[in-house]
Amino acid sequence: MTGLLDFITILAVLANLTMLSVSGMRALIRSAGVQGLVLGLVPMVAHGSPTLHILIFSLIVAGLKGLLLPRMLLRTLKDLDVQREVKPYVGFGLTAFFGVAGLAASVWFCASLPTPGGEPVRFALSAAFMTILTGFLLIITRKKALTQAVGYLIIENGVFLISAVLAPAGPMLVEMCILLDLFVAVFVMGIALHHINQAFDSIDTELISTLKD
Repeated sequence: MTGLLDFITILAVLANLTMLSVSGMRALIRSAGVQGLVLGLVPMVAHGSPTLHILIFSLIVAGLKGLLLPRMLLRTLKDLDVQREVKPYVGFGLTAFFGVAGLAASVWFCASLPTPGGEPVRFALSAAFMTILTGFLLIITRKKALTQAVGYLIIENGVFLISAVLAPAGPMLVEMCILLDLFVAVFVMGIALHHINQAFDSIDTELISTLKD
């Protein structure tokens, strides 16, 4: 199980770097979906043999994070007249560098933490902190509202990874409530972005912020 947790953690880190370095919206959403799918499996592999309710919980989370939410975002993308992030506030290469630097800082910070499970759990926690940073970077450095919405999903992925490796069975009820709120938020966001795009012909937050009463 330890090797599988390391593999999932590496996939999550690679997904973070991909999201920070790509301009295409479709590639961004698919990378977020891959990350959500693999992170949903963490409770099953983090602490030995999973119980039935952890197994069911993991499959539900993987389905929501990896399949349903990305599908909703891709459907929203079809209705929008935008396919890529053209001129972000910070360049893609520099943003990816910030992500790598954040991972290095997270590894250094987690090295001194007394965590159960040893090095694999410390590495997973480092990836979780990097994932949260990735979400914040997508929100801060990108102009498109859809990209920023994906950033919030990535932050939630990082919070989920922290809880999954430290207490896979404990936060299930709380996590399910958060996922329900997240599902509703993405649904409402898709409707809102569709209407914003129809009204203003753009979902660029920089252009929208220049509107005056």
